[in-house]
Amino acid sequence: MKTQKVFSLTLLTLALAACGSGGGSGGGDNHPTQPVQQPATQTTQPTTPETKPSQPTEEKPKNTITGHYYNGFFGFASNISSNDINAIRVWGTDIQLIDPAMKSANGWLSDSVDNRSNRIVSDFLNHARVGLAIRQSDVVAFAQGKETVAENVPTVGKAHYKGQHILAIEYSKEAQEEAKAKYGSFRGDALFDVDFANKTITGSLELPRLEGQTETAYLPISATINGNTFEKSGFIDDVSVKGKFYGENASEMAGVYQKMNKFTGAFGAKKQ
Repeated sequence: MKTQKVFSLTLLTLALAACGSGGGSGGGDNHPTQPVQQPATQTTQPTTPETKPSQPTEEKPKNTITGHYYNGFFGFASNISSNDINAIRVWGTDIQLIDPAMKSANGWLSDSVDNRSNRIVSDFLNHARVGLAIRQSDVVAFAQGKETVAENVPTVGKAHYKGQHILAIEYSKEAQEEAKAKYGSFRGDALFDVDFANKTITGSLELPRLEGQTETAYLPISATINGNTFEKSGFIDDVSVKGKFYGENASEMAGVYQKMNKFTGAFGAKKQ
């Protein structure tokens, strides 16, 4: 193997010498042999995948309006959660509660036409709306607003609240023919005593006077406080109540009530 390498080098030397001495003694130009330059090797940089900046995800605005409603005289109260205190979604559609053409009387707005109203909405509260939405064969009692943060509801002491309520009643067949409507309503006083320490609420709602009745009758209601909400689950012969505190430091309260298959309504009141 060593002999073969030496032989190969010898042949290479002879070849170079022959190229350098061509032309005999004429002394032709002998150009120095330029060193062969090796092509520069380029270092391939590893390619990193282009990272596109992540698009910030748009957070949906937190719903600020909460409350409850009863659909008719039978069933459980449904929750309300939206961002518009002047609208409510029922019957698969959004109903605007306030309209410039509505009539104002005694703290209520209504679109009464021929003694019939499709909307009766409170205007005596600062942080909530209560009322009725009525169509030909259905009625909804609702209460909604800007709820009090649970931590800001008092846990000691007592308070008295005063306001109004609206009661939906179903007319008798004779009255329906006369009024050309299935439902009627009554508005009256609503009074509440709240014991924050014992987490109890007792209230009374003014009732319409019957024929021949000389004294005002009141419907007693009650509920238990849990955070910024209060509730009572009534049985067949009792009144169910569901509501919330609204405004700073529970300055207002509002809710809905129902006696199964008898009536339904909504109330709102301010701390005195």
